[in-house]
Amino acid sequence: MNYVVNAVTQDIHTITLNAKDGANIVLTNAGAAIVALWVPDKERQLGNVVLGYENIEQYLNNDMALGATIGRHAGRIEQAQICINGAQIQLPANEGPHLLHGNFSSLLWNYEIIERADDISVIFTLHSDAGSDGFPGNVDVNVTMTFNEAHELRIDYDALSDAKTVLNLTNHSYFNLSGHPFQPIGDHLLEVKSDYYLELAEDSIPTYAKATRNSSFDFSEPQLLAHLFDKDDVQLTRGGGLDHPFHLLPQQPQIRLVEPHVGRVLTVETSYPFAVIYSGNNIDETAILTEHLQAKKQSAICFETQLAPYSHFKKRFDAELAANQRYHYTTNFRFTTL
Repeated sequence: MNYVVNAVTQDIHTITLNAKDGANIVLTNAGAAIVALWVPDKERQLGNVVLGYENIEQYLNNDMALGATIGRHAGRIEQAQICINGAQIQLPANEGPHLLHGNFSSLLWNYEIIERADDISVIFTLHSDAGSDGFPGNVDVNVTMTFNEAHELRIDYDALSDAKTVLNLTNHSYFNLSGHPFQPIGDHLLEVKSDYYLELAEDSIPTYAKATRNSSFDFSEPQLLAHLFDKDDVQLTRGGGLDHPFHLLPQQPQIRLVEPHVGRVLTVETSYPFAVIYSGNNIDETAILTEHLQAKKQSAICFETQLAPYSHFKKRFDAELAANQRYHYTTNFRFTTL
């Protein structure tokens, strides 16, 4: 393998990791984001399977969080409020009264590259001061993205805080395995090993657990996404599709996505207990993507592996991180063919 670094501006760089067969991933330190990911189909034709902006500078103003590293908290925090050591802390709301995601995706990260024979790692690092986005604790974050000759992308999340805080990190890549990100994803088949999901309130706040079995959210067998979009289910019509946290079972892989025409397969394995599965319902159709393509709604799907969404109203505290407690989780995205 080899890599190439390009300076888009003095501060914004792209880092391309190249496999010997031509497969490659393009990363940027703007938001520690994935810009493009080229892998072969069953005919060995390379295609880009993620959505990315044509203008790399847009990753610092990334409203859709395309490919970005999300923090301090992935997803929505109800009323933008957390409670730490009995004290209620008001965070800055950015989606009505709620907080969505936080500011990690709009920051420049430092990085270093570790080159090996069969894989290359880019270690993105960020120091987040106490009070950033209102969260307590000085937090040091390492996000390591490793791409190998077997077309696997491994993301390792490591962090440490000097005070009790809330932390929930993920990557927000949008996948379309056809290699044509302007095409809808209705012909993709989705399989998820999950026993329950969290229903959403009208304002998209995750509420309470409901069993996936025999529901519209039962992906224990592969389900065509087009059929899902057509279902008359208030949980699907409310948000225009999927945007729900799924509790993952320990069977590997926990998620499998197939595009049967070109034969690409994505499997996801993670040490995180949840994945928010989001079917691109609110993609900004004015955005210009790589190769000068126009963005389209429901043209990609996200697998945001993470902890349960924090809510002191619903007594969900999995995302609390104690002072000097190590935060460490791993997600592996593997690309193969039928």
